[in-house]
Amino acid sequence: MQEKEIDNPFSRLFCLGLGLLFLGQQSLADASIECLEVLESQKWKDFAKIIVMTCAYAGSGNVLKI
Repeated sequence: MQEKEIDNPFSRLFCLGLGLLFLGQQSLADASIECLEVLESQKWKDFAKIIVMTCAYAGSGNVLKI
């Protein structure tokens, strides 16, 4: 994807959708978080990893991860 396509407002929703797939499934999200390393844009790589990790550990009580 080119930079202008990545800055599309719907890109944030795609990251949220990916995060919601792992809602409450802590260890199952680890592989997807590692796969996000292939994103070229450092800004979107960090954003997507934070969203997926936050959704995966939401409600778990694991305060060290959140």
